Amino acid sequence: MQTRHEIIIYIKRLAYYAATQGRDEGRLNALIFPLIEAVNAYYSVDITANIAQSIEAITHALVRTGIVYADGSSDAGSGAEPAGYNDVRAFFMEANRRLLSTTEEAFNSSINEVTPESSEGNDVAEPYYVSSLVDSLTAEYTANVTGVTEYLKAIAAYGNSAGLGNALQKLLEPKEIKTVPSMADIAKDIYIGRGYKELIEFQGIDIYIPASIGGAGNA
Repeated sequence: MQTRHEIIIYIKRLAYYAATQGRDEGRLNALIFPLIEAVNAYYSVDITANIAQSIEAITHALVRTGIVYADGSSDAGSGAEPAGYNDVRAFFMEANRRLLSTTEEAFNSSINEVTPESSEGNDVAEPYYVSSLVDSLTAEYTANVTGVTEYLKAIAAYGNSAGLGNALQKLLEPKEIKTVPSMADIAKDIYIGRGYKELIEFQGIDIYIPASIGGAGNA
């Protein structure tokens, strides 16, 4: 995962290279401005509540599916798992992948100069740069502003569904429980195995991390 600062520095590095190839710096700054604004908007989304809800939902799911009944059976999940259910970092790593895979040469070659037509009696309009690559990246980061919360909501919704299971069946056909999963193991699975500890620390948000796995033990 990368910080906002790292991503903006990378964008400016691409623009700097284009400037060394003879591009106009002012036009380059105008070109990348919407992309930087979109990156800032994406990194400004407050996902604290969404992460907390995902952790709670997955906890319920792992408790239910980890129960072993007296007959040796256990409850299955509730269908296909959504993206990121087993590793919450997936979205955040993918969000910057395309930009970071853009080479300086590819960025520079994507730029085209447009010279507006001037009408009689008006000042000649200044040329400007366009880039379908920059437009596409800007659109991706803009979509991620809502996409990141939708991603986390899908994880929480699946966890809540898996945690509930078939409540009517449990009521009508109760089973004797043999063993229940260890909460310490569940915490390790969620915070370490599924990447929540790393994400929480990376985002610098105030969410409970058990002391047993390196957290402060309080929210």
